[in-house]
Amino acid sequence: MTKRYSLPEGCPKHSPWGAVDHGVRYAEGVFFVSTPSHGGFKLEAKHNIQIPAAFRREGGWYEEDCEAAIPMFFMPLLFKPEQAHEARRSLRCWHWQAWEAHFGEIVPLDESLCKAQALFIQEHAKDLLVVSASGDWHRGVPKGMVGVSATIRGSRESGTKQQHFLVSKAEYDTRANNPGGIFVIDPSRHQTWNPAEEVAS
Repeated sequence: MTKRYSLPEGCPKHSPWGAVDHGVRYAEGVFFVSTPSHGGFKLEAKHNIQIPAAFRREGGWYEEDCEAAIPMFFMPLLFKPEQAHEARRSLRCWHWQAWEAHFGEIVPLDESLCKAQALFIQEHAKDLLVVSASGDWHRGVPKGMVGVSATIRGSRESGTKQQHFLVSKAEYDTRANNPGGIFVIDPSRHQTWNPAEEVAS
């Protein structure tokens, strides 16, 4: 049974992630809320309008994984210095486009894996990029090989056509050299694969 806490005065009882079961008040109109599944910051309108437009979220909700750094950076007096510092690093990584648009400062690739990955995908916009892989534990993958599924540009949208290939494990391991570990398929030399077929014993 989920333990229920008394919420601070003014704390919202509902969030985009469900009913709020715990809340922390950082200032009047600034709360961090938790639900059984997720959480994040809630800024009332008077605070949310102070967030630069490039970073501002409609409704004042900033989810805990990638957006919590936004209020932490732009409202530094409410947080510890080390939290604001970490928030800056997080913003430059996850929200590099907003950072460049707002501050007019180019974020180096070595400070933003997200930017490096986005530019890599852009560079390979017409190529097949791996979206899932199975090792030789799979009944249809020969020993020492990896069975992969790939789509154009690495799209994961519903209905996107997937193509399947076999790649040697040694070659597949070189993906670590690419941003985000993305592997590019070359249909001219990578063998096609049918995941439904078993390897003959």
